[in-house]
Amino acid sequence: MLVLSGCSSPSSPSTPVSLTRFRTEPTSFLASSGYDQPLTLVIHDRDTWARTWSDINRFLSPVPALPEIDFTKEMVLVAAIGSRPSSGFEVVFTGATESGDVVTVDVESRSPGPTCVLLPVVTAPVDLARIPRRNGAIVFRSTPKVVNCPA
Repeated sequence: MLVLSGCSSPSSPSTPVSLTRFRTEPTSFLASSGYDQPLTLVIHDRDTWARTWSDINRFLSPVPALPEIDFTKEMVLVAAIGSRPSSGFEVVFTGATESGDVVTVDVESRSPGPTCVLLPVVTAPVDLARIPRRNGAIVFRSTPKVVNCPA
């Protein structure tokens, strides 16, 4: 089951939710995923996870082994920003909070600034994270950021 969520913010006080990115570095999980359109997903089961993993790694051969997730305890979050005309673009989960039965997941969509040196390659950044399983709504809140590179 996939859940697609729009943007909104809960109105009551929020508490942090444990969010663990699949990559420890502060960059996208993968720069060239199989997602050429922007999307956000919440994955609740292994079959959907296996299909999504295959889609994400569409351009890799062989496809890396599917990370094991205990879906009775966790969910997987996916954020992709679609095709971009060069290197220098990133999408990164930055945190999550819970208010009532709504979890708001923060995602930063990064674009290169005018002083950045870029490679002329098409990219399709995607990021992955896991959070404790919840039954309520998951809302993705995207924040654009321009990254200024040293001149």
